[in-house]
Amino acid sequence: MKKFIIIFTLAALFVVLGTNMLLAGPPLPPPPPLAIPIDGGAAVLLIAGAAFASKKIYDNRKNQKAEEL
Repeated sequence: MKKFIIIFTLAALFVVLGTNMLLAGPPLPPPPPLAIPIDGGAAVLLIAGAAFASKKIYDNRKNQKAEEL
């Protein structure tokens, strides 16, 4: 009878602990990424830089032709 009580107590303990593990909440979501995505702002800066560089080249060539005359 004593052996039956020990086995019954251990079985009840495992059931209680097992259900406690099943009732745990879902895992936490992963943290957000730290990288900043490149969006349309970078494209606007590249276009503005290309336009500025082309104007500088145009102005330099115009001044060189004016100096030759």
